[in-house]
Amino acid sequence: MRPSSILALVLLAPLLASPAVGAPADDPRPIVPASEILAKIERGEPVEYHRVIVVGDLDLSGLDLPVQHIERSVSGSMSDLPGDMKVVKSSIRIINSEIRGEVNFCLSIFQEPVNFMGTNFIEDALFSGANFIAHDLNVWRPISSIFFLEYSLGSPDFSWAEFAGDANFFKAEFAGYADFRGTKFRKDAIFYETEFTGQANFQDVEISNGGAYFGGAVFRGDANFRGAVFSGNADFMNIKFRIFPRGYGVYQSGYSILLGSAYFRDAEFIGRNANFEETVFSGGNIYFENTKFSGNAVFVDVLFNGDVYFRNAFFSGDAIFETADFSRNADFHEAKYNSGAIFKMAKFNGDNVCFRNGDFGEDVNFEDSVFDRVNLTLEDARNIRTLRLSNSTFRNESTISLKGTDYQRLYVHWDQIKGSFVYDGESYLKLIKNFKTIEFFEDADACYYQYRRERQSMRSWLERAKYVDILAWLTCGYG
Repeated sequence: MRPSSILALVLLAPLLASPAVGAPADDPRPIVPASEILAKIERGEPVEYHRVIVVGDLDLSGLDLPVQHIERSVSGSMSDLPGDMKVVKSSIRIINSEIRGEVNFCLSIFQEPVNFMGTNFIEDALFSGANFIAHDLNVWRPISSIFFLEYSLGSPDFSWAEFAGDANFFKAEFAGYADFRGTKFRKDAIFYETEFTGQANFQDVEISNGGAYFGGAVFRGDANFRGAVFSGNADFMNIKFRIFPRGYGVYQSGYSILLGSAYFRDAEFIGRNANFEETVFSGGNIYFENTKFSGNAVFVDVLFNGDVYFRNAFFSGDAIFETADFSRNADFHEAKYNSGAIFKMAKFNGDNVCFRNGDFGEDVNFEDSVFDRVNLTLEDARNIRTLRLSNSTFRNESTISLKGTDYQRLYVHWDQIKGSFVYDGESYLKLIKNFKTIEFFEDADACYYQYRRERQSMRSWLERAKYVDILAWLTCGYG
């Protein structure tokens, strides 16, 4: 044999002895070419694989499948999608496996269950415009269209997809950009303990008949829920938004509509601003108890139709509730603020607005706000540099209590609150002193007069001091 032939055999020997291309030498999982799976789908046969490595692209776009025309009746990006969609009659179950090519299930209608439980997607997974209409996926979730328990994706694209049953992404990991723009979830959308390493885009997502469950999820990049509609409960308990400065960096839920209760208990917005501008919470109660906002918390022009709870919330940046509408009770008991708390032009229509024991590091601004049939409580609130109530309105037997409130300056005219101020001797004397400090001398006199009148009315007729007070009132109007 010639030396050149011997050399060629030596060089080829390691390749000939190795397992199939694409599989590590110590990986016992069998290799399945993507073409084998695509052939089954094209013939309408069930696809069933467990603990395998799929090599190649799972691309349905080139398959000879039935086509169904869908009328696009909505505006925006969804209307730009083609109306013709491929119909997939095969059930697809590839679990605890690894797919080493791109997955393209775009513009497909799946009539049977799709199950990728525990499967790792190495490259992009594209489901844009897909429609999952199957039911009865497994015993644990009896009505599910798609099930992605504990799997990871590179840059998944579910934009404008539709899930008729439950969509379960429990403990999934999205390594790249996760695109759920315009996705419709007709049942529950389950993202418990899911981790989004890159940007997560849920803009215009619609969850119509089920709940949105994001408890324990971690968002390490930007999270965008702008325009989202949640018809059921929205559970964001124990969630962590780790928003890094490298991105545009806001958690946007602006223009969103939540028709059920919203749970953000123990959530953390870490890194930048939390933006809920123009969100409508129109269903049940809203819970932000123990929530931590590292940046500004923006609730401008938000509608709270249920009771809202910010008890023990922590605001590192500004808490901005300008023009917000609180239709029911608002509980900010023991909340902590490192910067300003802004409630300018807000409307409070519930029974109670409670800021008791709040810890404010800067100004608290209620200018031009309206309190209608509301008991505003700032009792024992601390570290308020300036409390601003200028041009605020207290209607229909609304009250304001400043018992034990620690403020340096309070800007309000006595005529605005004289019919609503809850009697407390110390609060009156502090307010009188405040009026003199800011040179509201007429307000100081009027407040002092009211204080003496109320103090007199509370004395017993058996007390000599009551008659002395009456004499001072009749002779010189308390001076």
